Amino acid sequence: MEKAVHERLEAKSRDSQLFETLTHQFEFSPKTAEAIMETVKETYELHRWNPDQDTDPGQVIAINAKHGPRLRELPMVTVILTVDNGQEDQEVRRSHGTKPLRQVRITRIAEEALDQGGIVTQEDFSDLLAVDVRTVRRDVQAFTQQGVRIQTRGAYHDIGSTLSHKVWIVGLYLQYHTYSDIARRTRH
Repeated sequence: MEKAVHERLEAKSRDSQLFETLTHQFEFSPKTAEAIMETVKETYELHRWNPDQDTDPGQVIAINAKHGPRLRELPMVTVILTVDNGQEDQEVRRSHGTKPLRQVRITRIAEEALDQGGIVTQEDFSDLLAVDVRTVRRDVQAFTQQGVRIQTRGAYHDIGSTLSHKVWIVGLYLQYHTYSDIARRTRH
């Protein structure tokens, strides 16, 4: 019985729908249809997408991209960012409110992007969280006043009016942090 249920559910999947479209409407062979599906998944990294979470593959600027050229000319990397972490985020919202929830999301998104070789701009945060850029800027400034660094592109590459990462690194050195600890904390 479970096998029949599984087969019916599988027949309703997006993969199955695409396979049927490729084989019946476009008249591809089953092998060609499978190859097309795998190529699409690899190209868009859909194999990493989890529909149970509010994550989606997207493009952000590569962490090693230098400032100066236009944004569209910079190298990009595909990253998976968790905008809504489900129950955990709901508990933060219920306990502390919407502003702390947004700040939790900012820190999570920044860390996820860095872990995947990307760097997020304040405009990216604004777009992902559906808030104004000024709101993101205020949140980042509040973090900085608390001694927490959010690695946005501007902070990482010393663009704009943010406190230079060099000042931060020297400050950690003067507090007798080790080289490896400074590199880990600052990601430089």
